[in-house]
Order: sequence, then structure tokens, then C-alpha cells
Amino acid sequence: MKSRQNISRSLLAAMLLLTGCASGMAQGPGAANRDVNPSLVPSLVSQDQARHLTAQYRRQAADLRDLAQRTEWEARWYESQFGVSDQEASRRRAQARDLWAAADEADQLALEYRRQVPHGQIQ
Repeated sequence: MKSRQNISRSLLAAMLLLTGCASGMAQGPGAANRDVNPSLVPSLVSQDQARHLTAQYRRQAADLRDLAQRTEWEARWYESQFGVSDQEASRRRAQARDLWAAADEADQLALEYRRQVPHGQIQ
């Protein structure tokens, strides 16, 4: 039981950390105004910053997808152990949906920043 709680806590902490990083980076490095529309951010960074942000968001999206897959696997495991109506399984499924959405958002941001980088200069 204690092991299950530790796994839950560590996954929740990782999810919050990764989601927080995604939302914080949407403002761009050194952006003073936190109310900037994220769709306008790519025009506020240099080409070098855009190249680094593109690579960073791609890595973040991959990490979020890995975490979402793991969370879905855990949801299936909880369902197999405790039944389909298990509260923990439904909570894990909701976490997985949120992680998939965050990964899609990170991919979208990577695409927006990639448009700011000249051809052949992506890491």
C-alpha cells in the first residue's frame, strides 16, 4: 500500500513539474509581461532562442507522451486489480488525458518556434 502511494505521489509530482515547465516556457525567456498571448510569443524571440526552444519543446513533448503512456498503463493495471469502476483508475485516466493534451501543446509550441528558425538550423 505504501509503495502504491509513493508511486502515485512521484508521478503526480513529475506531472506537475512538467506541466509547470510547459506553461512557464510559453512566455519565452525573460518575458516581463505574463499576460502575453502564447500565439504571439514566437515573434518575441531571436532565431537562436527559437532554435533552442524548438528542441526543448520537442523533448518535453516526448517526455510528456512517455509519462502519459505510463499513466495509462497504470490505469489499466488498477482496473485489472480492482475493477473498472476503481476511483484510482479513473483518476489515472484523467491524468493521462491531461498529459496527452500538454504533449500536444508542447508540440504546437515547438512548431510555432520552428517557423522562426531558418532551414537547416534545428538541433
